[in-house]
Parts: sequence; C-alpha cells; structure tokens
Amino acid sequence: MSALWDWIKDNKALTAVLAFFVLVPLGFIAMVIPSASQAPTQSFAASDDMADMRRGSPTESGSDGGSYVEVKEGDMEITSQDMESDAETIRGLAESRGGYIERRSKTISDFHNEISMTARLPSAGDNFTAFVDRVKEDFEVSSYNVRNFRLSTQREQDEITIINTALSDYDQIREDIKRTETTAEKLELLMQVTDKKLDLQQQKKEYERDLSDIRQRSDYATLRITIKEDKSVEVLPDNLGNRFKQNVQDMIDSVTTILMDIVTHSITIFFQVVKLFIYAFIAIIPIGLALKLGITLYRRYW
Repeated sequence: MSALWDWIKDNKALTAVLAFFVLVPLGFIAMVIPSASQAPTQSFAASDDMADMRRGSPTESGSDGGSYVEVKEGDMEITSQDMESDAETIRGLAESRGGYIERRSKTISDFHNEISMTARLPSAGDNFTAFVDRVKEDFEVSSYNVRNFRLSTQREQDEITIINTALSDYDQIREDIKRTETTAEKLELLMQVTDKKLDLQQQKKEYERDLSDIRQRSDYATLRITIKEDKSVEVLPDNLGNRFKQNVQDMIDSVTTILMDIVTHSITIFFQVVKLFIYAFIAIIPIGLALKLGITLYRRYW
C-alpha cells in the first residue's frame, strides 16, 4: 500500500485523469437514467370545430414543472372546379396571416387532377384557427382533421445540459494533461480525451437539431391541403353523327383503294406474263429452224 501511495503522490496528474474516467461515466449514467424514465410527450385531443384550441403563444414550461411545446397540425381535402385558382387563393390567405406555402405538388390522372400543398401559419394568437375557418367558409371542404397536442422538450434539454457539463470537465482534463511531462502515454491519453470530446459535441448537435425541429413545429402550425378537380367524361360527344359518317367514308375509301391496288396489280402481272410468252415464242422460232436445218444436213451428208 505504501508503494501505491508513493506512486500516486509522484503522478498526481495521471491519478486525477484515471479517477475522472472512472467517476465521470458513473455520474453520467446516474443522471441519464432518471431523465430517460420521464414520459417524452403529453397530448390532448382537439375537436373538429377547434373549440378547445388554445389561443396563446407556444410555451416551454408546464404547470407540472416539465418542459413542452404546443403543436397545431391538420389535414384538409377540398373539391374544386378550378384547382389552380383555388390554390393561389389559399396561398394569399396564408400570406395575409404571416404564413407561407412550404411545399406544393401537382398530379394529373385520367379521371381527376390534384394539387397537394402544405401551409405554415404562425401558432401565436388565432392565426391558424382563423385560417382554417376561412378556408372552410370559402371552399368546398369534403373532409378535415385538426389536432392540438403537446411535445416534451425535457429530454433534449437535459441531455444538452449533461453534455455541456461533460465538455467542461474534458476541457479541464486536457489542461491538466498538457501541464504534465510530455510522454507517449500522455499523448495517447490526450488523443483519447479529444476523441471523447468530439463525440460529445456531435451528440450535442443532434440534440440541438431535434430541439430546433420541435420548436419549429410549435412556432408554425401546419395544414396539409389536398385540392381535387374532377375531369368531365364524355359519354356521347355532340358530333357523334358526323364522326361516324366520316369514319364510314374513310373505311369505304380505304376498301376502294385496296381493291384498285389489287386489280391494277393483277392487270400488271397479266401483261407481264403475256410479254414473257411473246419473248419466248420469238426466241423459239429461230432455234427451231436452226435445229431443223441441222437435222437435214446431217441426214444428207452422213
């Protein structure tokens, strides 16, 4: 034991570092486990007419001591005769209340056209409620669903606080290591501490991004709108008689053309055959005369 005590006194910096690597993880685990046991979200339902929707600005502190934000979201489907015009009108209504259209897409099919758009409205005050009510009044709304609920931010805030504390401790350890004598063991330990710090910084960025996304959902309410425009289907066109007459005439013309081609082609073939017979007859006559003359001469002299 005396030898161990002497080594500790001679290597105070390294002893402090080793003690940190043992005690800090234990403390980190002790702080994380209670925070993980907390419920991540709290929610309450909103009726279709939004009579229970809160009118105040979003908050991050509840009466029970927890941290949360209020989120307002909804979906709506509209039947339209002119979806392009209706989409522009809705965009104007959103902008008049400080909102905007986050995304918009268009789909064309055989039976109907469709525009999908996402409107974002400031959650503060009654902007979202008034916007939904105005759309319901001005357009033919076939269905809608509006929700008002809470999202907890306690976990993200607790994790960020824990990481900030750990980062401060790691900075102190780095300074303690730098004050010790330069050795290979010291450089290796410094690299390990640096890697741990970088990992914690990355985790902190992820929690901050999650927290920012939650607050963004709270600051701006979301209404996803689908505008459908049915296409008219012609069962019996007005010019059906004229089109039938034209189709019959085209069919007769096609049959006549085919028959004329067949007759013309047949006549052409006939004359070609006659011509061949004439050529053959003309060629056979001198050949026959020459053959007869040859036979006669053969009999006379042989």
